[in-house]
Amino acid sequence: MIIMPFRKNAQVGFTLIETIVAIAIMTIVLAALLVLITNFYKVFNAQQSTARVSGSATIAGNELQAKITQATQIVSSSTISGTLYTTDSDTLVLELPSINGSGAVIAGTYDYAVFYVSSGALYERVQPNGASSRPTIYKQLSNSISSASFTYNNGDVTQANKVDIDILMQLNAGRTTSTHRLKQTLYLRNQS
Repeated sequence: MIIMPFRKNAQVGFTLIETIVAIAIMTIVLAALLVLITNFYKVFNAQQSTARVSGSATIAGNELQAKITQATQIVSSSTISGTLYTTDSDTLVLELPSINGSGAVIAGTYDYAVFYVSSGALYERVQPNGASSRPTIYKQLSNSISSASFTYNNGDVTQANKVDIDILMQLNAGRTTSTHRLKQTLYLRNQS
């Protein structure tokens, strides 16, 4: 059996210099991790903003296309739920044929749809005829409208059969601005 002599001056633990070096290394690693996480959140927010604007544009484009291609006429104005809407460069009022429960057109009756911009948001409203099975709609399609214009192929909008749509949507996420432009030319029902 070997017996080791006991040393009185044996050091146990870390020296002050070793502790300072370890803390410095941990500080550098934590700072790098903080920068990495901050950059991740910036990229994530920018991508979320882009996805929201793009999704909003898709929804708006689909709704506009669905209603315009069903419309028989652009009307100069219509009162929907007590509010008068007049067709102009940022408001579009459409006359749609009423439909029954199976989707067939009801002769001589009409529903009215309006798309309008107010306070940077695009809205859709639909007022069905009492005989129609089309649902009443009041919804916001986008809340990131920077500019919008509806242009018609006739000065008398009631004679127009084509609508040019140009909507610019922008959303800020920190220092990044996500932009999407929706440009469409749509024809009224059986008018292409």
